[in-house]
Amino acid sequence: MGVYNRTSSAYAIRTDGYAGLHGIPVVLHMVGCMLGLVVLRHPLLLFFWAVCTAWLFFYFHGRKGFSLFIWTSVPALFIAVLNPLTSQRGAYVLIYLGDRAITAEAVLYGVSMSLTFLITVLLLAIISKSMTPGKWLDLTHRFSPVFAMLVITTLRMIPLFQREFSTLYGVQKTKPSASAKSRGRVYHMKLLTVFFQYVLEKSVLSADAMNARGYGSGPRTSYRPIRWTWRDRNWLIGSLVLLLCSLVTSMFGGGSYQVYPRAESIVLTPIDCIALFCWIAYTLWPLAVERRHRH
Repeated sequence: MGVYNRTSSAYAIRTDGYAGLHGIPVVLHMVGCMLGLVVLRHPLLLFFWAVCTAWLFFYFHGRKGFSLFIWTSVPALFIAVLNPLTSQRGAYVLIYLGDRAITAEAVLYGVSMSLTFLITVLLLAIISKSMTPGKWLDLTHRFSPVFAMLVITTLRMIPLFQREFSTLYGVQKTKPSASAKSRGRVYHMKLLTVFFQYVLEKSVLSADAMNARGYGSGPRTSYRPIRWTWRDRNWLIGSLVLLLCSLVTSMFGGGSYQVYPRAESIVLTPIDCIALFCWIAYTLWPLAVERRHRH
């Protein structure tokens, strides 16, 4: 499998900490977190879980993840507001907006859905710090090599298109003709046309440069080998133990909550607190390999 070899630091791959784990334990951990979103229904538990997930998200992404967090919080807030306005189910009426009743059950259900959405997006962003295109290819090439290679190639091109479009858009905004009044639908269509022309021209130049350097005439390079190590085994065992403890607490009623037809008390019980501790420990388990490597 031919792969253009890049030695620039911009394409360096971390082999330590969470980013250096094998793809199997990382994907299984994410599946366990998604399972937790299914069994946990208590709004307070979801809130504390969302806070811890957001902290883990900023731990891996830093300040660069602030824009993604804002754009994720906006639809989450919209879900929390929309549900009480569209649903009148429930027994406890908080206020009336005209002839429409805003019930406590609708508010709690909307908050639960919005927190679930926020946690899901943040977890997917966290897994992207470890699951490189090479790892996805390593996991999926046994089922369909051609389809896996096509998907991975597409995923590699998305960040490149984003950077190029941001650069081109920044240049266009500095032109006097690109005033606020002229930035309509026609302007954006022209900008998109220029962007595609620029990308095609750059691809032709890259192909000519590769041919000039004799690309394909010598031995081909390959993806960095992804090997299963003792660190992956130990991390997976610890993850499964925490997941088992979390599921056991949920089986005994930890994190369960009934919204309709009448909302239960929102006060946390001892089993809810134990379930919250187990699920947060399971979610923050990637920090174990990070801390161990740093120390």
